[in-house]
Amino acid sequence: MNKQSVKSSAQKTLRILHLEKPALIILNKTISRYEYPYLKNVNSRGKTLLNIIKLHLEPGDNFLDIMCGYSPLAGPLLESGYRITGFDNNRKAIKDLRKIYPKGIWIHSSSFEKLNLQSNSDRPFSAILLLGAFEICSQASFLSLMDKLLNVNKPRLFFVETNRNKIKAPTIASPFVDELEVIRQPHYKGYNAVLKLLFDHYYEILDVGQYDAQFKEDWATIRIYALLRLKET
Repeated sequence: MNKQSVKSSAQKTLRILHLEKPALIILNKTISRYEYPYLKNVNSRGKTLLNIIKLHLEPGDNFLDIMCGYSPLAGPLLESGYRITGFDNNRKAIKDLRKIYPKGIWIHSSSFEKLNLQSNSDRPFSAILLLGAFEICSQASFLSLMDKLLNVNKPRLFFVETNRNKIKAPTIASPFVDELEVIRQPHYKGYNAVLKLLFDHYYEILDVGQYDAQFKEDWATIRIYALLRLKET
């Protein structure tokens, strides 16, 4: 099955969320969300991701995994004593996560008119994961959600990544995907838009790089990432 057929057969609808104190409430807008079989391959990817961020973690860190899919960091984080909440419109993925990682909190978001997504402790979310930024992340509704999420929780860390797909790899000095590549591959608009929002909220780059997720799909396996930290005031 080629990429386009997978994309067409698995299109889902996810309502955009709005944040109110630490709760997220669904609005009456929808986005498209696609399922790809390779995203179930989480073991190698999760260990690699943990190695990227682990030097910047603190005891008791509380993670929110946005549109988590099969949440590749769930296992490594929970095994290391951290907490995680994830939400997605993929019912099968959420069901599997609840079974495999019962210590996490997993929210299926598309079947509720209102969704209260509480932090899974008395602490706000201290770290946010967006593993797979795509074009929808550049839309005003999504950025509004992110803006409120950042304002309420003030997470110390934010980790965003997406597939590289033959583009020039960003660097700490130049973390944005080149605009010519964004024109050619519009999903990078989301990656750039999220970075810009984070800079507007006074985040600074800790690390930028790429890694191999060990996917069979050549176009998806090499991933770029940015790890950011909220500046101390």
